[in-house]
Amino acid sequence: MGLVSALMLAAPLVFQIAAVEGSSIARSVDVSAAAGETDLAAIVSDPTDLLPDGKTCCPSGLEPAVYAAKNHRCEYGSRVSAYVAVSDDKVQACCFDVKAPKFYVHYLDLEKGLRVPVEIRGSSPLTKGDFCSLQLYYGIEQANVANNWFSVRMSLGFDCANYHKSSKEWITIFFNRNYLHAGRFTYDIPPFGTIIYADVAAKIISAGTVGLKFHLQGSGIVSGLNQTVEVQIENDTLKGFLKDKEICA
Repeated sequence: MGLVSALMLAAPLVFQIAAVEGSSIARSVDVSAAAGETDLAAIVSDPTDLLPDGKTCCPSGLEPAVYAAKNHRCEYGSRVSAYVAVSDDKVQACCFDVKAPKFYVHYLDLEKGLRVPVEIRGSSPLTKGDFCSLQLYYGIEQANVANNWFSVRMSLGFDCANYHKSSKEWITIFFNRNYLHAGRFTYDIPPFGTIIYADVAAKIISAGTVGLKFHLQGSGIVSGLNQTVEVQIENDTLKGFLKDKEICA
């Protein structure tokens, strides 16, 4: 086999030239074979800054961009960011500066918060559903506070028919007026291999009020459980967390 034939049969290569300084990723060039095409296509990405602030919206003057998880990039029209080297579930917002041009990727870093003690307890109203009358009990005993979010160590228990379960998890509440996913509680019910999940979404209602939405679903013998419970937590400690903070709309 000649040298030319061998080169034609070789697998496509991906080259990346990138200069990284701190959290800033400089302009890079990717050379890759597009799916279904035989010709190599060059994709030039714009300069990209990674910001570990967990912000869920773009600052004034920047345009919202789309995060394409399959490519690990932010996209704004035909513009693309450099490769985003953080896990997809941590990317909170992609923003584009049209004048620069430059991308800003806001992602969540839970190590950036300040740990503070807190004690909040409460319960939800009794909610009747097709499967059971459901009531939740919650307690918050620790918080990790940052400029655009806070996470709390929450105990969440529930009464549903003959099931009385409790669990503790960290959930993250972003400074946003829309419900965003905050975390999940998982309850195992032996010996049947049954599991109940409680997915939690949270939003900021006002300076001292947080809205929580709990969606409980069951499997196996409790597959009939599919209920949503909403509660509002109003507390002076939360008011302190949110003081002078920007809340995304």
